[in-house]
Amino acid sequence: EYKSNIKTTNHPPTILFCDPCIRETLQDITNRVHDLVPEKYKRFVTYNQFIAAQPNLHNGARHLPLHLDFPRNDGFGVVIVTIVIRGSGWIVLLDEGDEDDDAPQSHKFFLEEGEAYILCGDARNKCLHGVWCDSDSKRETLNLRYGLHSAEFANEECLKYWR
Repeated sequence: EYKSNIKTTNHPPTILFCDPCIRETLQDITNRVHDLVPEKYKRFVTYNQFIAAQPNLHNGARHLPLHLDFPRNDGFGVVIVTIVIRGSGWIVLLDEGDEDDDAPQSHKFFLEEGEAYILCGDARNKCLHGVWCDSDSKRETLNLRYGLHSAEFANEECLKYWR
């Protein structure tokens, strides 16, 4: 016989009604991002394709190591917008090149509080990306994730580089 340790109560759940400005702000950000991404990605950047808002607390860490996201696992989202809520730092992108002798390339740019950047396409799927923070950084960011990769689209976008 199965026994549950879930307690029942006669109290109804508490419902919190959010201020409409939260939805309006998210819609405004979505519209701005939609206008900036290449045509291929516009269908993913809509309010209906908004998948998650993921906070990242760096907890004083001075860097987020270079990495690639697994698109159908923990790195989900065809388009990712990262908004710097607190702190600042250098965003680093590293394209290690291709087998057909493309030379490695790196890019870096500095972001302050309130600024954001968008990753999609090769910048998201081919380039290693990471963050180098100021000393004693209390960097906090919010990732907005749009669209989910199908297996076919993940293969087309990412996995071809990972073989």
